Amino acid sequence: MEPAISSIMVNFKKPSCAYVAIMPNIRCAVLLISAIALLVLWSDLANKIFIVLFTATWILLWKTLRSAMPAIGKKDVVYVVVAAIFCVLSGALFLAKHKKVISESGDTGTMLAVAMAGIVLAIPFTASFIKLLREVGKEQLALPAIPKLSLITIHGPHLCYALAALGIAVMFAFSFNYEIWFDETFSVALIKHGYADMLALAARDVHPPLYYLILKTIVDGVQFLIPAIPAIAIAKTVSVMAYVLLFVVLITKVRKEWGQYVAILGVVCLVGMNYMLHFGIEVRMYSWGMCFVTLAFIEVKDVLAKGRLIDWALFVVYSLCAAYTHYFACVAVGFLYLVLWWRIFSEGRRQFLYWAVAAAITIVGYLPWLAAFIAQLHGLDSVFSLAPVSLRTLIVSCVIYVVNNPLLMIIVLYFLSRTAKSLCRILTGDSAIALTGILVPVFVIVFGVTVSWLMSPIFSWRYLAPALGCFWLGMLILIRSQFNRQLRIVMAGLIVMVSVANMADFTYEQHVLSKENRRLMNFLQSQPDKVAYIVSYSNQRPACQITVLSGNDCFQWKENARLKPLFRQVFGVNILNDARGVSSILSGHQPVYCVVDKTSTEAEPIDSVIEGCELKYTYEGEFKLSNSYGLDMMNIDIYRLTPQREEVQL
Repeated sequence: MEPAISSIMVNFKKPSCAYVAIMPNIRCAVLLISAIALLVLWSDLANKIFIVLFTATWILLWKTLRSAMPAIGKKDVVYVVVAAIFCVLSGALFLAKHKKVISESGDTGTMLAVAMAGIVLAIPFTASFIKLLREVGKEQLALPAIPKLSLITIHGPHLCYALAALGIAVMFAFSFNYEIWFDETFSVALIKHGYADMLALAARDVHPPLYYLILKTIVDGVQFLIPAIPAIAIAKTVSVMAYVLLFVVLITKVRKEWGQYVAILGVVCLVGMNYMLHFGIEVRMYSWGMCFVTLAFIEVKDVLAKGRLIDWALFVVYSLCAAYTHYFACVAVGFLYLVLWWRIFSEGRRQFLYWAVAAAITIVGYLPWLAAFIAQLHGLDSVFSLAPVSLRTLIVSCVIYVVNNPLLMIIVLYFLSRTAKSLCRILTGDSAIALTGILVPVFVIVFGVTVSWLMSPIFSWRYLAPALGCFWLGMLILIRSQFNRQLRIVMAGLIVMVSVANMADFTYEQHVLSKENRRLMNFLQSQPDKVAYIVSYSNQRPACQITVLSGNDCFQWKENARLKPLFRQVFGVNILNDARGVSSILSGHQPVYCVVDKTSTEAEPIDSVIEGCELKYTYEGEFKLSNSYGLDMMNIDIYRLTPQREEVQL
């Protein structure tokens, strides 16, 4: 037996499982197949890319992994049971993901057989991987040593920084992609109003105004200097700017406070964890909310360790900015205030007066918006609707959308279990800071679910975005402060591979969406300034979106309750209640198009729109507008309207 293997196998004699008793090379191959089965159970595109990376890494490091992956013996029943439970849940997720395919094909038996086979095959590797974390974390099992002067230790940090910089560059590149959904078009439409009108309209919405102020100031400034740049592209770039700011803070302040390990993996998580890249180019307040909450979290250490006036002042400023950016960012910094109060109270510090003054300033600073916030609560149902919060929301939305790789999920659950054991005692130093960061999204979820159950559904998985920077920083600080070098390297390698897979997935997805949406955008942008669109649809979204995407006049065919007054005012959509309005539009606009939704059963056909008018139409074609969330996707037919007495202009 090789020395590297014998040193590991000494503590694991007489394994009970057949796959362990065979030769090490075969056992390693079986574990690789088992790992692939686990990844297939989370079968999205990013995991398919991850399988390729994982397999290539396994082949390149065959001897290392062969000696490092622990065998499962008779005393390891707990690991097998935990692994089986995790694999069963993964299989349930697999079936939930493919529910639509199963229902359409009716081939339930095949899909169930695939899931069951995946569950069984995935158990060996999952049990071995859990034991690896457990034993390495307890320093009972040492991984093969990695030389201090290796390619990983010398060039690893530079590669991580380059990977994060590449992610930001990708976001800038796709800022010119018209991958957009209704909430983003709302942001673009809102900033076209003057500052006073914009604030008044924002007060009738369901979000605070700071993001809109930042967005309008930058978009208007850039378009004043370079009018040719589209507002949507500038608006997407504004979201990327928040990531650039966080990137700078991570490689400077965070690197100084917690070391290079946290800094380099922090910037990788910033762009590489699931949906982080999407938040970075979305014309919404999520990236800026994450930026302000993360900055406030970073200041917590200085507040506790130094307690200087400047530290408290920065914490208050970041907290107020977060509260004025998104209400769930406000909830996140509210949790940070609670943690500071508990630490000051429990440790008998003399900074309680500072905390009280900081809290008072924050509350007073939020008073100008308090009346608008109360009004928004009373008018919530008129502008806002979300699905009720269910168990699926918590498991699928709040977990899978944050961590979309089963191996990374196992590590996160392992560290969360270690963190839960720390709740019964007061932690100090970096461990306390790490625990705080990890618990921020947990508090946000608990708060959102509780309010949704007691009042009205107000929680969506996207509202976790402001807390994700704290979460990943907390995880990295915990790993650095409590675990050995081998486990830190395992975690770093997994984070990098997951990030590369997610970035590749994002790039491919954006490329596909760009091609899908380009045909509609080419059509809209090729029209003259006098063009008008009449939208026959039962919902407000297509009329509003076409208004923003085209920059031209848009009319909703017939009044309906789904076109809310706020959206009519923000987007400037007018209503047509009869065919006479169509003729008047035709006399003032050229050309005029009618847009009919292909998916809505309530949308009136083109013949109903022009009934009673001396008009005829020419079919221009079918157009689609898609986005990465799968929300508000449009599939429309466009017709050109012309008077019957004129020749149709082809």
